Amino acid sequence: MNHKIDYETAYKNALEENIKEVRDLVLSRDEKMLFKMSNYSKKFDVPFKLLEHKILQDNLYANIFIKDPSKQSLHQRTAAKYIESITDVVNFMQLPAAGSDACYVCNDGIVRKGDVNKGLTKSIDFYWEYDDCVYYAAHKYTKDEGGAQDNQFNDLCNFLINASHSKSEKIYYLAIGDGDYYKHKYRDGDIYYQSRLEYMNDKFSSDNAIALSTDELEDFLIKHSSNNTVV
Repeated sequence: MNHKIDYETAYKNALEENIKEVRDLVLSRDEKMLFKMSNYSKKFDVPFKLLEHKILQDNLYANIFIKDPSKQSLHQRTAAKYIESITDVVNFMQLPAAGSDACYVCNDGIVRKGDVNKGLTKSIDFYWEYDDCVYYAAHKYTKDEGGAQDNQFNDLCNFLINASHSKSEKIYYLAIGDGDYYKHKYRDGDIYYQSRLEYMNDKFSSDNAIALSTDELEDFLIKHSSNNTVV
């Protein structure tokens, strides 16, 4: 079986790549980068030459100008790479996140945003085939608690709610929740769940719609294939 996803290492590697990109832009005298440096130099009264030297030598200064990997779809790209690498996964696709070609699950199947103007929730992130089944997945990586994170959680719940109406054989919808947020215990009224994923499955899952993490995905696919029945 494949190794599980290490998001922390993926983030650190992306940071190193972005720091290298910043330094390459400085050395190549990129106009946009020089403009940003000039503004910083004036705002904080740091001599431009000193700032340039610090960026090239000190990660603390280089970090000021890098792109945040978490805002570059890092976690989704990392999950996509992992899923595509699973043995016997074929025809894997990462679907558009927005625009008229973004795909959504509705009660009667898959629709494109350009064909429907309302009632859409979380777009479908991944498509693949395994054995003789088709899989559509929505993916979220959430580490910490908070309002914005709760919105992402609700997106996955709504994805499951819409997908749970599907009765199509051999077509499955997976709400993939990664990160500590989905592992934390969750309270719904007087009921306590061991994790948010457990809550999602108890409240919103069906034979065709399941919540899980990428850590569970390969075993899920193998078990489903070996039994040749809905899990």
